[in-house]
Amino acid sequence: MRDNYMRSIRPVIVMASSAFLAVVAILFLYYFDNKYTAGGKQAENGILRLTEEEAENRPVRYLIEGWEYYPEVLLEPAAFRGWRKKGAGKS
Repeated sequence: MRDNYMRSIRPVIVMASSAFLAVVAILFLYYFDNKYTAGGKQAENGILRLTEEEAENRPVRYLIEGWEYYPEVLLEPAAFRGWRKKGAGKS
């Protein structure tokens, strides 16, 4: 009888353990790998002002709110003349 009970409860234990581990993993990623809740200053209007101490303490900055990154490319202001955001100016 005890053997039947253990067989019937085993799937419940496995599912509950899996759900618990999934929640722990999601919370871990939310707190330690979330660019929206990361501390530190963010750029405003395309300008990020940092002191040397702030740059040394947190050398990595997340680009959020509409930034785009082009590795190994220097874009000058002339490249953006006449450029409009998608959907801007539509009535």
